[in-house]
Amino acid sequence: MGIYNSVFDQITVVVGKTHLHEAINLVPDCWGVMIAKIDCNRAVVFNEKRKAKNNVQQNSLSVARLLWRNEALEILEKAGEANGFRSKPRSLIYEKLSVLFEQETLEEKVRDALCFREAWRSDAPLVLNGG
Repeated sequence: MGIYNSVFDQITVVVGKTHLHEAINLVPDCWGVMIAKIDCNRAVVFNEKRKAKNNVQQNSLSVARLLWRNEALEILEKAGEANGFRSKPRSLIYEKLSVLFEQETLEEKVRDALCFREAWRSDAPLVLNGG
């Protein structure tokens, strides 16, 4: 759970009815909890049992690590802070981002980079349960 808490703004876990009590007791209080069930029309219905709250355990370095190296460098370039970092390992680039920007600003820049990322998944159709 710590890894999720270090990255996400809000988190909601979705469980079946039989796991509701365990989920509420297991996940942090800021996490939302939903029950998924199948209605009479065989459609999945979600019922919110606890609303997710803003996660205060986010970590700037973990958020920066969501970026590819070239994306992180591009952010540094636009901020005029890339000098001396172009040939550095990505771990140092991520550290630079995490101290350069306020948490909220970094989250926005990472979110934008992820939304505009291209060619990060296969064009092959998703096959479930062997097709």
